[in-house]
Amino acid sequence: MNKKILILSVLSLIIFSCSKEEEKIKEGSVVFWTDESAADFLGKQKVSTLLFYVGNEYVGSCSAREYWDRAPSCGQNGAITVTKKLGNASSLSYEYYVEDERGFKRWSGIVNFVDNTCTQMQLGSN
Repeated sequence: MNKKILILSVLSLIIFSCSKEEEKIKEGSVVFWTDESAADFLGKQKVSTLLFYVGNEYVGSCSAREYWDRAPSCGQNGAITVTKKLGNASSLSYEYYVEDERGFKRWSGIVNFVDNTCTQMQLGSN
């Protein structure tokens, strides 16, 4: 009788451990972009390069003259896209800032990374 209980216990442990689904890693993305008026504004100020930081971490750079007619997709060539792992959260907020090549802070704020979402963050000309 004890052998049957032991065998059943081992079998149920194997069945439950094999059927356990892998946990999906939650992550969200943000793509930063400017329109033509922002690029013109930066050009008049003789800005050539923008450097992007999220959570005080450098995440990329682009030409200040590059602009989009509408929001690019996350991962689109030439766009600054940042992806963050969210752990168990469905969203996380991070501070961001964008500097020019002289270290002048052009934009700053808070951006939300939402699970399985591409957030499009337009940076304005003011």
